[in-house]
Amino acid sequence: METLKKEKDFKRVMSEGKKISDKYFKAIFAGNELGKTRIAIVTRKGLGKAVERNRVKRRIMEAVRANRPDASADIVIFPDITAKTADFVGMRQAACRILQRIGSVK
Repeated sequence: METLKKEKDFKRVMSEGKKISDKYFKAIFAGNELGKTRIAIVTRKGLGKAVERNRVKRRIMEAVRANRPDASADIVIFPDITAKTADFVGMRQAACRILQRIGSVK
């Protein structure tokens, strides 16, 4: 699993991607031809200061990593304000639901 970094890839996912939402975050995803999953987590300043935003990013990345996505897709995740106070078990379950839906939609 890698991170999605290039602006052209972000734009492609945002324009061509499908949207899925859950309790703690929204995700936009689009297939890729690389045979691996690339993920980006985008936080906004309304989520809190940099320390809080980075903590949310780390927790979401670990929740996604624990579920081992096997789809060949680019995924952009937008955490909701509720992700800041969410327990890790609930966040991991939400990530699992999102990744299962991405795998079944593709």
